[in-house]
Amino acid sequence: PISADQVPPTRREQIELENVKYISQREEHRIKRDTIKLRVYNMDDKSTVHTISISKKRTLLEATAEAYKTMKLEETGLPLDCVRLRSYSSFTGVPGDTFPGKAEATLQSLSFYNMKDLILESKAPGTEFPEHNENNIMLRLFKYNSDAKDSFDPPVDVFIEKDMKFSDFKLFVADRLKIPLGHARMYELRYVADHLVGDHKSMSGV
Repeated sequence: PISADQVPPTRREQIELENVKYISQREEHRIKRDTIKLRVYNMDDKSTVHTISISKKRTLLEATAEAYKTMKLEETGLPLDCVRLRSYSSFTGVPGDTFPGKAEATLQSLSFYNMKDLILESKAPGTEFPEHNENNIMLRLFKYNSDAKDSFDPPVDVFIEKDMKFSDFKLFVADRLKIPLGHARMYELRYVADHLVGDHKSMSGV
């Protein structure tokens, strides 16, 4: 080994620069490793999404405050305690878990890794958030419009209980889509190559 005095000044400067670069890269890697991206949708406008980079060690409450700030909701006069984050499927458009009692839990402890889709739900001051019912499922209803070149009206998303009787479901659908019950017939639809395709068998006899 040699003493620092024996190292040429130019080499010492080079070593110091390399050390600074190494420390900087190590810190960048640590930050990147501890950072998650949240894609936050607005319950009132699901076509708009905000991407937020935040540490996994931050709490759900802190993430909510960050989303509130990013969406500039303070400018609307809506208090922070009138919004909450809940899980969300951008594919189905269905809100999920509301994380009850976990406001102070870290994102990492909630199993938020790398990328997470959430939706910001709001309520009027003085009211309560609706409870998340695990027994509910979301259905997307399409009304067939033969007067518009065999097309469908814009879809209507509804939540129903899994054990709802089919007779009650038919009444519910007819009411939501404004169709006389005697003129309603239902088919199961699915997407094939971005096109809606119906089952040739009517669901009316279920």
